[in-house]
Amino acid sequence: MVAAAQWRRAWRRRVFFLTLRCAAIYAVGGALAWASLGLTGDAAQIALWSGLLLSNAGPALFAYAFWMREQGSW
Repeated sequence: MVAAAQWRRAWRRRVFFLTLRCAAIYAVGGALAWASLGLTGDAAQIALWSGLLLSNAGPALFAYAFWMREQGSW
């Protein structure tokens, strides 16, 4: 019973930090995409697309890595 409670507590902690990392990456990507509106030329394109990539693919990659680690495949 104690081991199960400790495992649940550790799992909740890992999920919390996963959520925190995903939210941070999403926010950084959104800020980068938003900041690209003030740029011109190639820098604007690079900032926009890298911001969109971070805000959309970053959290999915973190979630995939978390799932693979929990399954013991990684």
